[in-house]
Parts: sequence; structure tokens; C-alpha cells
Amino acid sequence: MLYQFGSLQFTVWPFNVHGIDRDASYDFAAHPVVGARQPLEAVGPGEDRIVLEGRLFPHKLGGLSALEALRRMAEAQQPQPLMRGDGTPFGWRVVTNLGERGSHLDGRGIGRLIEFEATFALTPRPAASAWYGSLVSLFG
Repeated sequence: MLYQFGSLQFTVWPFNVHGIDRDASYDFAAHPVVGARQPLEAVGPGEDRIVLEGRLFPHKLGGLSALEALRRMAEAQQPQPLMRGDGTPFGWRVVTNLGERGSHLDGRGIGRLIEFEATFALTPRPAASAWYGSLVSLFG
């Protein structure tokens, strides 16, 4: 396993991830003073986004069903835990963007190569009942 988002695993195949970008910001409030540089006061963490990039070869290895499961999780807009394959947690996140591009289309319009990019934003941990309900809705 490379990454896991909720119950969905990104593996070497069929649902592959080949790149990750992480962008975290930290917020400060500027206080104007006369004749000097404005001191900055730390006010907490800002946005924290992780982008996973992957490729599917659905005709050879499959993976379309996993991509559709990720799309359903994004549409549910419910936080899920994101974890790296070595067990490092990346907190509770929601999918804020999911893009895909198919090329070398077959006769049914399905790409022989599908590249995707999923953006996960850090969010507060949900109440236990909200998380359980979103997990049940994925399988129900």
C-alpha cells in the first residue's frame, strides 16, 4: 500500500500513485508600527493540501472501480483519514478536487491510459457519528 484514504487503498497496481505534492501554509497577523518593520504574530496553521498523482491502465491492470470509489468519496464531502504506506498519518481530509485525463481511447471511449490528480485538504476531525454515517453510505 502506498496511501490509504478512508477505506480506499492506493497501491502499486491497479490503483497507482506515482507522485505527491504537499503545500502547507502558516498564518500571521501583521501589526503596523511607526518607523520599523511590522512585527508578525503567529495566529495558527493555514491551509494544508496534499495532491496525489496517479496513472491507471484499465485495460491491462484495472483500477476504474477504485477511481469511481474515490469520486463517490469526493462527492460525499465527508472527512476521511489519509495515511501513507509506512503508517504516517496525514490527518482527516476531504477531496477538494479530482481531475482525470484519458488518452488512447478504445471503441467505448475509455482511455487505455488514465491519469488522475486528487487534492486532499486538511480538515478538523469529524464527530464520531458523522464519520460512521459517511462510511456506511459508501457501502450502502
